[in-house]
Amino acid sequence: PIRIGAAGAADSDYVVDRSLRFNNGDSAYLRRNPTSTSNRKTSTLSVWLKRTELSTSNSVVIFSSNKTGSSTAQVQLGFESNNTFTLRARQNGTTNGAGTSTAVFRDISAWYHIVYVLDTTQATNTNRFKLYVNGEQLTISYNSYPAQNGDLNMNLSGCAMQFGAVYYGGSNVNNRGEFYLAEVNWIDGQAYDPSYFAETNALTGQWVPKKYTGSYG
Repeated sequence: PIRIGAAGAADSDYVVDRSLRFNNGDSAYLRRNPTSTSNRKTSTLSVWLKRTELSTSNSVVIFSSNKTGSSTAQVQLGFESNNTFTLRARQNGTTNGAGTSTAVFRDISAWYHIVYVLDTTQATNTNRFKLYVNGEQLTISYNSYPAQNGDLNMNLSGCAMQFGAVYYGGSNVNNRGEFYLAEVNWIDGQAYDPSYFAETNALTGQWVPKKYTGSYG
């Protein structure tokens, strides 16, 4: 168990006492195959993550959603080998929707709160996917953008959704990571900012979890 919360915080604060460890040596990952299709334009992922090892040669996947039989049609969040975040929101048959953070994240002693927001209904192309870490929106270097109102490969029947690995071509599991995950929330159909999942502790100034009370879609 790993406790996420402000040291010396009041008893009323929301504290997460447990986490899952994703260990490459154990081939650890989680997979869900939706049996029905829901919102493919808008979703929010919120996780608390603690890295346990830095990769210098391979990218590491935190979350991925891959259409069966395709290695490019995917929604993905992970780390590049240079320790920047990599984001993808690619539609079938295209390479649109890709970028990396300008900031690097190398601290293996810290918990990071990560919120990945996908919303292709946005008119501004840089708002169609956004990333927040510890409540602050990151600057993203975009290679390309998802098409406005485009259907992404998520919340889709037959589209494998995974934590801890990517599912290429519907058969190969690659790019496993070394990290802990806790307090994971996937919101289907809403684009939410980090304030729905965390807050600043008034006594310590730390960014800490709070219980999500909304709908999951």
